[in-house]
Amino acid sequence: VGNLFHADSTCYSDIDRVGNTGESTCTMPDLVSVNTVLTSFAHADNYVGAKAFFERLRAGEFTSIKGDKRSTILPDIISYNTLLSACEDPREAISILEEIRMSRRQRHNAMSPTSVTYTNAIGVCKRADLPDQ
Repeated sequence: VGNLFHADSTCYSDIDRVGNTGESTCTMPDLVSVNTVLTSFAHADNYVGAKAFFERLRAGEFTSIKGDKRSTILPDIISYNTLLSACEDPREAISILEEIRMSRRQRHNAMSPTSVTYTNAIGVCKRADLPDQ
């Protein structure tokens, strides 16, 4: 699944070609498709894969083209919530939550935790079954 999207969003497979025209039928990724891949990692209980894919997303490796405009796909709150849903380490969950909170200090791509964010973070702590301190 990690090779599903290429950093420059180019399709290389002959399957993506139609007839003899060589016209590509490749669809450029968008935030919904990238979040769907992230969700696939989470549903497979593959936090390592989800985190690696998320890091690529956060680094701006995926782009989308609308008309003549190319834009970088960046994570949204759904991306973060999905990553949290796959997380198993409470310290990592807290780190993700802090990253979301810190994004509000940036003007670009600022987001706020939602009730889903807090529910997922609490779920990580509950699943970890840590002793009361």
